[in-house]
Amino acid sequence: MLLDKAIPVYARDRVLSAVWCKESSTWVREPGIRVDVMGEAGYEMVYCPVVWRDDQHYDMLLYASRYDPVSGVRSAGVARGESKDGLSWQIGTDYYSKGIPCGLYRDSHGTMRAVTKDTADASVGWVRSLGDADSILGSLSVEGSLQYMDAELCISKTTANRFNIYESGIGQLRQLNVVDLGTSGGYWESLRLQTVGQERVYTAMYTARSAWGMEIYTGTWCYSGSEVRLSEPRKALDYTGPYEKGGVRDPYIVRTGETKRLYYAGFWGIHLLMPLTHFAWRKAEHKQRDL
Repeated sequence: MLLDKAIPVYARDRVLSAVWCKESSTWVREPGIRVDVMGEAGYEMVYCPVVWRDDQHYDMLLYASRYDPVSGVRSAGVARGESKDGLSWQIGTDYYSKGIPCGLYRDSHGTMRAVTKDTADASVGWVRSLGDADSILGSLSVEGSLQYMDAELCISKTTANRFNIYESGIGQLRQLNVVDLGTSGGYWESLRLQTVGQERVYTAMYTARSAWGMEIYTGTWCYSGSEVRLSEPRKALDYTGPYEKGGVRDPYIVRTGETKRLYYAGFWGIHLLMPLTHFAWRKAEHKQRDL
């Protein structure tokens, strides 16, 4: 741990953000870090943020892990954070629930719901009450790996580049379409076609794994009846940020007034001790457990 304090041996994720610029049709990074590591909560990695904005209040669920130097074990789970402006966040020190967050939305009755998936079986997910993490309102099982779910859409990954899109509901799913992103962009990790409030976000954000790390791509999409079409994929974020040298991933879009904010995870930079980082991380994966 002393070496890790001086030189970050473990590659770490941080939650960052960007805003949509209509004039240039690009995502522009916002200064600073939304959720950092090694803060009061003691998390070593934070990523996979899902965010909800209600008037001037923001809620966030994110996947977080921490290391116990006594037992030598890393624990992981869903942490919860709150913010008044969407920029400065207070993250709880206790885990909100098990699993990995996949969605955060308000249902037709006006109640906040959280969706998490099982770390051991990614095809299984739960719908929970945001006010009481132990209150499981419904479960769902998908083909492949659950990637994203809100009040209307559910997306799962079946192969490296193929995704199933469902019309979602607690305990029931109706398949709308199968999207094949092809092989031109490499290995596709995730796909999100979000709805923001009463408005559909006509931008697809998805993550691809390249030889140098993770990349976030964007593409226009059209939703009509049972058909979802993707077109014009292009890279949305490059590796120019100081906390993104190892890639960017886990995009999540939130409407903020007249524009949109993109929350995402930035992967800590490439450095001279990368072989040691990779070795330490592979070793830690065998010890990692859920609370």
